[in-house]
Amino acid sequence: MNKICTKCKKEKLISFFSPRKARDGYSSECKVCHNEIVRLSAKRRALNDPEYMPMRINKLREWQKRNPERYRIAHNKRIRAWQKRNPILHRLYNVKSKKKAMKTLANSYVNDCLVKHSHLKIDDIPLSLTLAKREYLRLRREVIYYEKY
Repeated sequence: MNKICTKCKKEKLISFFSPRKARDGYSSECKVCHNEIVRLSAKRRALNDPEYMPMRINKLREWQKRNPERYRIAHNKRIRAWQKRNPILHRLYNVKSKKKAMKTLANSYVNDCLVKHSHLKIDDIPLSLTLAKREYLRLRREVIYYEKY
């Protein structure tokens, strides 16, 4: 069964229309046009009402606090989708973060180095061993730097 959208004037299958309390049981505009209308009205409201965006942000933060697990799942899903859409940028960000960690010799980087080459687990690494490994890595870098010149 088909229906004509009142917004785009195209004939589409009935599955493209949301169920509503109309005579035929479906909305007058298709789901695509309806989503566009909702998006535009939200933008208009955000431009005209200065209190609208802070209110929405506060509601979002409250929801995140109430539903941390659902937020984490949704957030990870968005991140994975972005990584698939932007593989080059994703690779670039990974390289930047690794270089930054190496440059500052962050505890997490040093602990990863220790775990990678030993039987230790991250929870088992004492701070003294992390500090010793950091000093070793720093000295090794200096030696490599001076060997080049």
